[in-house]
Amino acid sequence: MTQSATWHPGEMHLPQPKMGYALADDALYITRHNDALAYWLGLDTAEIVGQPLIELFPELIGIEGLLQQIAHGQATPVTIPRTYRYLNHNGDQYFDLQLEAFPSAPNHGRLLISMTNVTQQAFQEQRLRQQRNDLLLMSEQLRQANDQLAYLLRRFVPSQVAQKLIDNRNMPQPGGDQHVQASILFADMRNFTHMAESFSPVQTLDILNLYLEVVTDAVWRYEGNLVQIVGDMVMVAFNVPEDQ
Repeated sequence: MTQSATWHPGEMHLPQPKMGYALADDALYITRHNDALAYWLGLDTAEIVGQPLIELFPELIGIEGLLQQIAHGQATPVTIPRTYRYLNHNGDQYFDLQLEAFPSAPNHGRLLISMTNVTQQAFQEQRLRQQRNDLLLMSEQLRQANDQLAYLLRRFVPSQVAQKLIDNRNMPQPGGDQHVQASILFADMRNFTHMAESFSPVQTLDILNLYLEVVTDAVWRYEGNLVQIVGDMVMVAFNVPEDQ
């Protein structure tokens, strides 16, 4: 392993001087680096040069064989996106790592590690994902609310009327000049008052619920409009025009 001073990318005429660079030898030990990489790692030259690559970049643990193949030009370059680091001077940071054979010596076992700060893009992507998730959540909540309102609406008006009200974005207007024959039915349970006085409240409610279930099923079966329920009394309308 060769010890050397800080290496500047201008020595090999690489573009993007703001990127962090390092070179590793055939045994995957760091031999050179530039100032940007040292700054982002929070280390000085003595703590970087001569150190195993995987100790400085634990993201590379497990792919040492692939890295050596890349260094010898036997494998294509690899990019590891959005690696995370916490910097004492800058907080949460994200970097893309590019691993490729050293351009001047691709067959001599030298690996070039490029480190690009993509923190701003990563945070922007996180914000966009959060906004998208919030929109999806709001959309699902609105869908559930609409389903509940549609269910309640269909309990009080005929299905075809309810669907028309749901599909029409305009507020419904009462009245109109259409004249048709409609039927209104008032019905209640015979001797309900006497039964209510004879049974307990729980028994009375059970009987009332059973009665109303039978009545409402019959009303919906014949496309009636259940207008009102008061105790055991029901008011039902038939042949009510949809536009009314």
